[in-house]
Amino acid sequence: MPGLSTVLLQNQNFPPSQHDQLDGLNCERCIFRTPVLTYAGGAFRLVQTTFVGLPQVILTGPALNTLQVLKLFGAFKQPPSNTPPPVFTPPPLQQATAPETLKATVSNPTAVTLISAVGAAK
Repeated sequence: MPGLSTVLLQNQNFPPSQHDQLDGLNCERCIFRTPVLTYAGGAFRLVQTTFVGLPQVILTGPALNTLQVLKLFGAFKQPPSNTPPPVFTPPPLQQATAPETLKATVSNPTAVTLISAVGAAK
């Protein structure tokens, strides 16, 4: 398992890639764009790091083993797979009626240009 790298990366811009290894990474003010990070449980250091897009993490080795132990002891509550997601029911629409003639008062007159009056009575 690699330890923390003695090479400090500063202000690095990581473009989208297949995988970036998190183990051993020593980074300050780095930017990861749509990252896929692989993590095996080694030391890493990320200071003022930015993730653009949805980061994904692939656990391997000891990190994956740790996840399995945590699941075994119920650290991650997961709903049963046969439970359907909640259904959203929108509220019923209400109809409103408007009078034939609408009146408005303008307190600060402003020039208005009419672009179209399609459907307006002549």
